[in-house]
Amino acid sequence: MTRDADAQVPDRSRARRLMRGVGGMLMFTVPVVLLGFAVRQQFDPVINLDNSAITAATDLTRRHGIAERGAHDRGPAPHNDGGTAARVLPDMCC
Repeated sequence: MTRDADAQVPDRSRARRLMRGVGGMLMFTVPVVLLGFAVRQQFDPVINLDNSAITAATDLTRRHGIAERGAHDRGPAPHNDGGTAARVLPDMCC
């Protein structure tokens, strides 16, 4: 092999690893960006899924008393300012 041929082998390997890294980054980034865009546009199926997940998590913590156990360590709950949580989950707010 000549000196030029030896130099091309690491370059091809480096390019292949770089392309694998770029491909992996895109496989992660594209779905996250699309989900963020869907939420920003208030896409109903995503919003409904989010509200269902919030309700399920709230029911789970209430059923197992998880929220009450942690409340003693944190002190009094913050004042309800009528923000997003008050509109989405009115039964949870004070």
